[in-house]
Amino acid sequence: LFAGIATRPAGGLLARRVRERALVAAALAGSSLGASVLALGGPLPLSAAAALLLGLAAGLPFGSLFAAAQRLRPDAPAAAASFVNGCAILAILAGTPLAGLAFALPGEGRLAFAALALLGAFSLLAVRAADLDAG
Repeated sequence: LFAGIATRPAGGLLARRVRERALVAAALAGSSLGASVLALGGPLPLSAAAALLLGLAAGLPFGSLFAAAQRLRPDAPAAAASFVNGCAILAILAGTPLAGLAFALPGEGRLAFAALALLGAFSLLAVRAADLDAG
């Protein structure tokens, strides 16, 4: 997820050039693919590439999500941005220990990566219904 630090601002810049819906969908697909590869296991180089893909994809949609929240609540843009950030922090605070528990189960944490892959894949359905694009 350290790689997501670079893609958060990069995703914001990229959102100026591509449709936000496509950017969020690509990020979800990339994170789902990365998590799927990690869930399946494999050689270290493949797992490292999958982890990098997952981390990079995780940061891409943040700018678009903040902008969409602010468009939904133009009367309170700071509150909208804070809500999005709060959801991200909650996911990290709740998801990290749950993923850690999966490493105590048989499969060396693969269950956690499978759950992340499924969450990303199912979230693609919400992107179809969401109004992310400006104008």
